[in-house]
Amino acid sequence: MGNIPFSCVSAAPSTERVQYDMTPIQNKNLPMIWLAGQKNTGKKTHGNLIKEKYDLEVISISELLRQEAMNDTKRGCIVKEALDTARKINDTIVIDLLKESLLNSNDNIRGFLISNFPKNAKQADMFLKEIGNVNFIFYFYSDTPLLIDRAKEKSDTELNEDNLKKDIANANRDMKVCLGKFALKIESINTSSAPEDVFPKVENALIRRLSTSRPIATESDYVRPQEKPEEKEAEQERGDQPYEEIELADTNKREGTQETRDEYEPEELEKIQVEDERINDEEDDASVVSDSEI
Repeated sequence: MGNIPFSCVSAAPSTERVQYDMTPIQNKNLPMIWLAGQKNTGKKTHGNLIKEKYDLEVISISELLRQEAMNDTKRGCIVKEALDTARKINDTIVIDLLKESLLNSNDNIRGFLISNFPKNAKQADMFLKEIGNVNFIFYFYSDTPLLIDRAKEKSDTELNEDNLKKDIANANRDMKVCLGKFALKIESINTSSAPEDVFPKVENALIRRLSTSRPIATESDYVRPQEKPEEKEAEQERGDQPYEEIELADTNKREGTQETRDEYEPEELEKIQVEDERINDEEDDASVVSDSEI
């Protein structure tokens, strides 16, 4: 990593947090995507595929921590000791390392995919408060027996299967708490299959969420261009409607201003009211990530 511009950081005593100016990142208004999930669910594999095809910068929290542990600094020593003893690393350290990586990013990248983040609800809240918004969240999960097999294959020592099951269950619980309030932003992907079978699902979710049908190349790919009146009329005749406008239209119908409701006949209005009740029930159910996804 290069040096952070002095204008973005104000000096602070070693016992205090450094203050970062994140406006250079916020002003770019680039997509911010979290990639969460258990160990051995293919985050690194699919992160690299996304980076190669869509020119998003992948920031791995695990890699940031490993790099920091090699630094002969007070913070580096704290991280190294925590990694060596398998202890939890302070969330403020994680967020500060992430800020530094964002500020040091290449000017030509088209967005950020933050891998292995967040690990808990506090990290998620700190990100929103201190860095900015998240566009959407990939959540990768795999079948428990497969996760156990993958862990055993990667380990140089013999692992206890019962302990692995407990670790997986605990991680599932933590993720439910961590991501529960982001249910509408989550794209859950089962990564139990081979990467070549999984990546099309990842790619489809990425395209749909970013509302672009091609690899990201310019800033115009993030912004729907202003249409000429005749083009918009032709689009409406074909029935075309961009993803974000469909979502907005559905929301407007559900909220139903009086002016909008007056456009419907009584029979149609009754159907809409019944649909409202069904949607409200579904939204209540969606407020918690299901056990099958986490």
